[in-house]
Amino acid sequence: MSDEIPACQALNTPYSGFPPVLSGAGATLQTLMKAELVEQALAVVKDPPILINMVSKRVKQLTSGRAPLVERRPGQREADTALLEIIQGKIKAEYHVVAEA
Repeated sequence: MSDEIPACQALNTPYSGFPPVLSGAGATLQTLMKAELVEQALAVVKDPPILINMVSKRVKQLTSGRAPLVERRPGQREADTALLEIIQGKIKAEYHVVAEA
């Protein structure tokens, strides 16, 4: 067992990774809000791996300077912005069907 302290614990902040903490020690309103956004986005994009890829790609775009497609609140993280864009239909998954020969 390692004696290392996880970064979130060393900074004395609750864990806020993906997927968010839903309950128990360390749960905050912010992580619960993120969980709610994930659930709403999953209602739009039914396949979790596709949703993860969409959010990841959009976060990269937002952090590189692309403008958000929804109103962004102060302190709102890029992942939350990407989820809101998906929920509001501003970005959508494209599915390509490959025809069998």
